[in-house]
Amino acid sequence: MTRRACVAVALAATSASACAPTVVVPRVTPARVEAVQPPIPRRALLLLTPAFAGFSATNVHDGPPIPTQSGYELGPAASSLLQDWVARSFAGAEVRRLSDAEALRLFVTGEGAGGAEVLLLPRFELTGEPYERRAWRPSRFVASLRVDARSLATGAVRSWGVRGRSGGEGFFAEAGAPSGRALERAVEALRDTVAANRGAL
Repeated sequence: MTRRACVAVALAATSASACAPTVVVPRVTPARVEAVQPPIPRRALLLLTPAFAGFSATNVHDGPPIPTQSGYELGPAASSLLQDWVARSFAGAEVRRLSDAEALRLFVTGEGAGGAEVLLLPRFELTGEPYERRAWRPSRFVASLRVDARSLATGAVRSWGVRGRSGGEGFFAEAGAPSGRALERAVEALRDTVAANRGAL
């Protein structure tokens, strides 16, 4: 192969690597997130929408040796964390997967909630620091959630924004570890917020 052909092959490989996104599945451990103690004496209904459960964030790393693009499958991991945490933090819990419109309608009207006393509707939130692993700092990741809560028992409506940051996982952290830890810390922040507001629920 000539030198010119070798360069052409190298450039083509570099271009393909730069364009092809890497899918990262956050590694989460639900048991690592402690529940509200004592559990809140209410029945909770967690509403999971396609927009939340299927959420994926894309980040482009511009650092050398070549630009790379990563897609973070945050929705499934966050859904798993919340389902487990809600089940352990309330006296009773149910999960329903509804369309965005159906979930919003149920949250606003309360109709069809069954025996649930607290409705929880989570979503991902874009902020000034979106879901990101910055160039040269692959162990850094920020995840932001917002959870709307409505108590059918007290009539209170709350909207809590929480954020989790990874850190300390190391420069060569295993793929999915930083984003997973950031999600866990976001749910930990939610736990502290819910515990502080348990009287309203």
